[in-house]
Amino acid sequence: LIYDPATGSGGFLVEAARRIRDLSNFDWDDPDDIKDIHDAILWGIFGSELSPFPYYLTQVNLLIQLTPVIKRYIELTGKKPREQPTPLGIICEDSLSLHNPDPELLLMDNRQVKENNTHKILHFTKAEERIYEKIKKELAGKFYYCCANPPYVGEKGHKDLFRHTIKTYPYWNKYYQGKMDYLYWFIILGLSKLREYGKLGFITTAYWPTADGASKLRKYILENAKIKEMIFFEDVKIFEHAKGQHNMVFILTKCSGEECKKERKNNHIKIAQVKCKNKDLPGNTIREKLDFLTKHIQKHIDKPRYEDKFIRVFWSGVKQGELPQDGGAWNEILLDSFSKRLLKQMETQGEPLENVCYIIQGIVSGADKVTSKNIRLLPEEKIRRFNITTG
Repeated sequence: LIYDPATGSGGFLVEAARRIRDLSNFDWDDPDDIKDIHDAILWGIFGSELSPFPYYLTQVNLLIQLTPVIKRYIELTGKKPREQPTPLGIICEDSLSLHNPDPELLLMDNRQVKENNTHKILHFTKAEERIYEKIKKELAGKFYYCCANPPYVGEKGHKDLFRHTIKTYPYWNKYYQGKMDYLYWFIILGLSKLREYGKLGFITTAYWPTADGASKLRKYILENAKIKEMIFFEDVKIFEHAKGQHNMVFILTKCSGEECKKERKNNHIKIAQVKCKNKDLPGNTIREKLDFLTKHIQKHIDKPRYEDKFIRVFWSGVKQGELPQDGGAWNEILLDSFSKRLLKQMETQGEPLENVCYIIQGIVSGADKVTSKNIRLLPEEKIRRFNITTG
């Protein structure tokens, strides 16, 4: 069972369907095997997407993967795998409405509270309502994999979105904190949907391991999962047209409960850091460069230690139990064991700065951007001389 809570046009789920179809060890001439592949794609892949257009693209793209399977079954048997039309496991819905039922909120149906124009446009069929209930309740805690590229939206400039979400789904208020990113809720949602030892693989911005507004997320992860791999792409551009990228891919294994505390505590974390920039990678396009880089990482990430001009792979010098359990920043996670020992020596020989002086913030400039409003405060002569423009 696979779930993507932010399908977009369905890239991750389409790849999952392709692997089920092309990489499974089955007989292309056996109708029973073909039926198994058909059912695996139809009933094993689930996703949710808020925007109608990419939702429809996901449906179309998955049907393209399913069509050769149906065609082959008809060639072998003269009939369809299913006589009744069956919808794919994708729904057009706000994924944050799909959190696991909270005992405190069972009296309230959040979808009735929410003003959801998507429902008014699309009108869920009975079959789609069934898929909604499956993702929200029946399959909660049963998915083997959760993968996503969640929305990159910070609270700054989007406070209304965060307020609306909390008002509509009070469940998320307990994981809210100032300066957080919207994607933090998606990580928590994804982990909650997994079975024990199920795997979560997300691509996100790389700031949350140390960001001030991510302490609740980090605490949740430490209490519910083992951090298996963290791949930092640093200055390499992942998305061709997006601004300000510093992306990461991370893999978590669900491992929750007090009985697994020791297992989480002793977990070692594999780190991969990209050292180069886009221009240093082989290939002419971003797609070609990424294809080389991802295959290069995949080739070397299982090694205890590896380094070349493209990447650096190593075990983190801190075990998971040595990270701040209260949700504090994971500042030491990128240290290898040698650097960790060196820092320990320095700490024993020296005096912490906080013991000898007060540490306060320096000057913070608010004038960091020219806007259409403040450009009018500048002299015309300076605007011309320095070619000052908005932005």
